[in-house]
Amino acid sequence: NGAVPMKRMSLSLLLLAGSLSPQASLAQQSPPAAETMQRLQGVWVEGPGYDIKYGADYETCATRCAGEARCLMIEFYRPEKKCNMYDARRPTKRGGSSDVAVKAP
Repeated sequence: NGAVPMKRMSLSLLLLAGSLSPQASLAQQSPPAAETMQRLQGVWVEGPGYDIKYGADYETCATRCAGEARCLMIEFYRPEKKCNMYDARRPTKRGGSSDVAVKAP
């Protein structure tokens, strides 16, 4: 009769869902970071944020912040690939090896 057994359809849906990376899912849910974050280069922020992740890049860090209501600012420290997320706007200092971004109001 041409009907696809339910088990087979469920397995296909699970395989399809599993093929999406977490970054792809995040990108679909969050607005593009370039539209919501103002990037400041050549400055850094003193002190840790409320959440810290390692191993990403600036775009991933900015996209995470753009998708979280609590996040208002990030500092991405390039040498360590360290993403600090802040829930308050903090003063910046000149120099360093960071990219800072502030969420647009």
